[in-house]
Amino acid sequence: AFLDSIATRKEMIYVGANDGFLHGFSAVDGKELLAFTPSSIAHKLPILASPRYSHRFFVDASPTVADARIGSAPANMWRTVLASGLGAGGQAIFALDVTSPARFSERNADEIFLWEFTDKDDADMGYSYSAPQIVKLENGRWAAVFGNGYNSTEASDSRLGSGSAVLFVVDLASGELIRKITTKSGSLEAPNGLSTPVLVDSDYNGAVDRAYAGDLAGNLWEFDLSASSPAKWSIAQGSAASPAPLFITSNNRPITSQPVASAHPDGLSGVMVFFGTGKYLEEKDNQTTGQPTHALYGIWDKDDGAVNTLSHTKILRQEIVNQYSKNTSTGTRAYTSNVVREVTQREIDWNIHQGWRLLLRPEKLSGFANLENFGERQISAPTLRKGRLYFTTFQPHSDSCGSI
Repeated sequence: AFLDSIATRKEMIYVGANDGFLHGFSAVDGKELLAFTPSSIAHKLPILASPRYSHRFFVDASPTVADARIGSAPANMWRTVLASGLGAGGQAIFALDVTSPARFSERNADEIFLWEFTDKDDADMGYSYSAPQIVKLENGRWAAVFGNGYNSTEASDSRLGSGSAVLFVVDLASGELIRKITTKSGSLEAPNGLSTPVLVDSDYNGAVDRAYAGDLAGNLWEFDLSASSPAKWSIAQGSAASPAPLFITSNNRPITSQPVASAHPDGLSGVMVFFGTGKYLEEKDNQTTGQPTHALYGIWDKDDGAVNTLSHTKILRQEIVNQYSKNTSTGTRAYTSNVVREVTQREIDWNIHQGWRLLLRPEKLSGFANLENFGERQISAPTLRKGRLYFTTFQPHSDSCGSI
């Protein structure tokens, strides 16, 4: 009935901007119908009018939009909710009710605005690079689930965070904190931060029961959300006193993008989690040389009750053995030069291996030995479609406006 009711509503495009607003534009004629500025950055807006203005970040994140049943029974109802972070713009996640664009007006602002969760609500809330995921929990409650992001220990913070990588679960209707799960990884001296999680419904009952997310220290964490009581949620590996990651990347390479998860390709039990390593956050990350070598991973969480972090000895290694330019043509199109990579195709043995890794450094360039990785890394979520996994990698460019 809800889907029928919104079938003819105005199509919208929502985007954050460095003018300090989340904008909503009509997808039909481009007319702006909504502009919202989070309270956590509203006090910074006068900076934009300063003659001495230098670049600042404001609403620097892409929003998540989903349909959810929210509110207290019996008045709870299906709504379309937008939730978004600020990226480098601030330490906050906010949510708006965007069910009916026809009602977008200042007089309805109190109904449209749902909540804002900031570092004033919890000191471990960092700069919100983690995109909130809108999901239904095992107890039937709808929530926004997100990592705490980065730099929660900045000296300018009114409340200094612990430096740990943290998962937050907040009520989608009110923003009330349902549960905070800390990994205990990170400190004031060596701060960590949790990236965007992927939520999994492994028993196919319509509610999520686990989450996987990476952090700046190269840990892939598994969170057990299978209990109906939030008090029973935990990190799946290790113990409450000493939580352990499911997997640690080679040389602790950071995981800053959202993983993707699926059932095992051969029908075995458990979950496959796919992700890459790399970050593009600090000034030195734009250097084209002297960068660490990153990799793409596919990790099998066997879900067999074992509580040990996966060993790299159980990960099948694949390599880019050669990279060269090749002229190609399609139909009437003229020849063009394309970069071609030859990759090993070692067959995986699931009786031995619990995943694979592809190193992002060609062993040879046009047949000659190579030690350069060109700063290549993976900073965007992979896509899984029809049994094929698509990664888009990134190489920095000496020109700040260029990329490869």
